[in-house]
Amino acid sequence: MESSKEFKLINGTFKPADAGALIRNFYSEKIRYHNRQLLYMIETQQGDRSQVEAKIAELESTRQDISIFLETKAQEDSFVEVKGSISITFNR
Repeated sequence: MESSKEFKLINGTFKPADAGALIRNFYSEKIRYHNRQLLYMIETQQGDRSQVEAKIAELESTRQDISIFLETKAQEDSFVEVKGSISITFNR
């Protein structure tokens, strides 16, 4: 049985605004997921919130860095190549 596999997440060429929207939406969804985790921890008073809060801050910072990078490098007629994958590995 295969215990690890890599999947394409994205592989394409986009206008800078479209690439930015796609990437920001991806990070926004990850942030929403961790915010739900944090809310559950607050409501149940269970778990270490500091790790989740740090993850949210890291994701927000990365999302902002990507937006700034795309805005400063993009030109009207330019295109952006975006590639990304997800690697899943089962550990015992």
